[in-house]
Amino acid sequence: QSPTKAPTIPATEAAVEVITTRGTDAATTTIAGKAGGDPHFKTWSGIKFDYHGECDLVLIDNPSFAGGLGLRAHIRTKRVKYFSFIETIALQIGPDVLEFQNDVTNYLINGEKASDSAVNTLGGFEVRRFGKDALSVRLDKKTKAHIDFYHRNNGFPYLKFDGKDSSAFEGSLGLLGEWSTGNMVSRDGQTVINKEDAENHALEWQVRDTEPMLFSTARHPQFPIVCTAPKKFLGKRLGDSHMMEAAEKACAAWKEDKDDCIFDALATRSTLGAHSFVHLDEEEDDSSMLMMVMEEEASASVF
Repeated sequence: QSPTKAPTIPATEAAVEVITTRGTDAATTTIAGKAGGDPHFKTWSGIKFDYHGECDLVLIDNPSFAGGLGLRAHIRTKRVKYFSFIETIALQIGPDVLEFQNDVTNYLINGEKASDSAVNTLGGFEVRRFGKDALSVRLDKKTKAHIDFYHRNNGFPYLKFDGKDSSAFEGSLGLLGEWSTGNMVSRDGQTVINKEDAENHALEWQVRDTEPMLFSTARHPQFPIVCTAPKKFLGKRLGDSHMMEAAEKACAAWKEDKDDCIFDALATRSTLGAHSFVHLDEEEDDSSMLMMVMEEEASASVF
């Protein structure tokens, strides 16, 4: 089922913050699409934005994936005062749906707990577990294209679509943008949304009532009810300078995503999430996997 044409939806007040933009010439270069934290999004071309509304959202819609097998990725966000986070991720390939709630030992495939001993597959693709912190759907042994689910210690799961140098995700639309151009486009696949108007981009990709329910249960709000906006941020709080100092130190290893890590720490008043950093490299073998899991400090929560 191809994406449906979008109706006009009113903006939700104060639900989005555009962090930065980079690498906008995606016609020649595409990078991994990402979503995680509270929650942060990075499109195929590197445009970064946050959306703090609460609802079900379409991260990727690609009916042509794998020769017509089809791929959908939906996320369910949960609001906590002035921010939200990804509570559940649902990935559909062909007829199969994987649901992930930040626990690599307890996830669902087609509504049932996945076996921890048998080889699990999703639409025919192998689902592999890497230690206690990551799951990976391996799409292509030659190009190493994969989709990764990461456990985060702060409870905010993280999802990455990495096609490497392949065209595995060609034809994708959704919150992560149009794969071929990197543009933030509407559901008609034609209308380009200004990268500074990230809020309407997010609302454009709220899951519609014409799209399948990928989650095991429905939860308010469901379209046509618009996403629930966060409460207004009240500004600086006591101890912010100390919290910022702790966050910058804890997030040092996050490189280009350091700002996202710091935002999470300030929002939650804890650096716990910064102390779980995992990376899966291009290799297939477990022995070749690069994992750097930083030790959780006794003082991870400073407040």
